Amino acid sequence: MLTKADQSIEGLMADIGRKARAAEAPLALASPERKHAALSGMAQAIIRDRNFILAANGMDMEAGEIAGLTPAQLDRLKLDENRIRNMADGILAIAALKDPVGEIIAEWDRPNGLHIERVRTPLGVIGFDPDAEEEPLAALNQQALRSEAFRTIRTNLSYTDVDNPPKVVAITSSVPIEGKSTAACNLAITMAQAGLRVME
Repeated sequence: MLTKADQSIEGLMADIGRKARAAEAPLALASPERKHAALSGMAQAIIRDRNFILAANGMDMEAGEIAGLTPAQLDRLKLDENRIRNMADGILAIAALKDPVGEIIAEWDRPNGLHIERVRTPLGVIGFDPDAEEEPLAALNQQALRSEAFRTIRTNLSYTDVDNPPKVVAITSSVPIEGKSTAACNLAITMAQAGLRVME
């Protein structure tokens, strides 16, 4: 049976999911300039509202201590000026990258005159999961939302180049401790479940 806190988290995640779904089409058509402006705005908002963020984090820390979180869990939860700056810098680092979405990587004409283009598209999104700390290997649970997200990425990877599928997948981030190893393990498990050979 879900507690009141569980229901709040479930409702919050459902709301985030609905908003993400609604933003999917506009985001797919957004220009690189518009994406850059949005990311830069996010970074600026984090720095601008850092006092509010730190105050809210203080309440989260108190709740975490009352709930009996371990020192390691509390450390992952804790924010300070440096960590907030790293968050903003991480977003700016992404904004500085070349936007590959929409890039035409191959094109050809069929005998019937049909023009075909192979275009780069996003692979997928792994949403926040409050159970990730306790169950990092979500791919082992076929019903988990994160498990479905990794299966989507696996499928999209297989279609990046049907005739020559990728043999190496690199997972990285702009700052440490963002879950690169966990993401790599989950993706490897998901690929193995489809009968693919994997090596991490």
